[in-house]
Amino acid sequence: MDERPLFSVIIPAYQRPKLLAAAIESVVVQSWSDWELLVVDDGSRKPLDLSRWLSTDQRIKLLRQDNQGPAAARKSGAKQSTGRYLCFLDDDDYFLPDHLATLADYLEAHDFPESVVRTPLAGRYTDDRIVTYPNFNNTDDGLFQYWQSPCGITSLAFPRSVITHSPIDPAPRIIEDFEWVSRVLIKYPLLQIPGKPTVIYRQHETNRTLVEGGIERTKERIKIIHNAYAEPGVDQRVPPRTYQNLLAHQWFHAARQAALAGERSQAIQLLSKAITTGGWRQVRQFFSTLYHLL
Repeated sequence: MDERPLFSVIIPAYQRPKLLAAAIESVVVQSWSDWELLVVDDGSRKPLDLSRWLSTDQRIKLLRQDNQGPAAARKSGAKQSTGRYLCFLDDDDYFLPDHLATLADYLEAHDFPESVVRTPLAGRYTDDRIVTYPNFNNTDDGLFQYWQSPCGITSLAFPRSVITHSPIDPAPRIIEDFEWVSRVLIKYPLLQIPGKPTVIYRQHETNRTLVEGGIERTKERIKIIHNAYAEPGVDQRVPPRTYQNLLAHQWFHAARQAALAGERSQAIQLLSKAITTGGWRQVRQFFSTLYHLL
């Protein structure tokens, strides 16, 4: 009998104790109890205090490291975990109570030992709106769909063997999760569980995608997307138009952030880059950005 927990949940944490508390509680209240939780304090200036959980639940562990970024924290947590499947929860997001049970039921019913599994995902905005993101289709290429609609890492479960053969790159880069997941999906299939969302991605003022804006940070994202597209085999499965749309999305996003910050001239410059990258095809994003400029 395999005594390892079915799931290891790994939370990289840095400087957001209130949001982290909600993330931890979302794991503690799971209807599926066969899990362990590793919280990796990524060098918070004030060390995290998890005593109220550590004293009552032996499934929870706290690891500490110097500040190296979320990818290094995930790698550290993965290395010290024991679960058969690994789930990564950011410290500002949370699971709904049946998330792990949904994964467990699906894994028991489907014998795909080296497949990444995705649950439905929703976003929660600052005005408490909940927006459900589109599910993928299991009859289509998972890598292609991931490039069409990057879903982050919080709604994915990875068999330990997948992470062993495609280890996490710990380098402290922006959108490091996109780059790594894309590399994983070159080799392994992605399976979508149907149904209602089981994971909530928070949109809030301290999102890295919001805080780390501007032209230079956008150029970093563009470079990472370019490098990911250059990985062997990606251009055969992801059409150039999908690649260009993702690049344009980065410029549109940066333009809206600049407009919201009152940096009108920079926003116009960024909007121009979005259009020349192929963003003229993305009518909704164009008018959304224009709205913020007016």
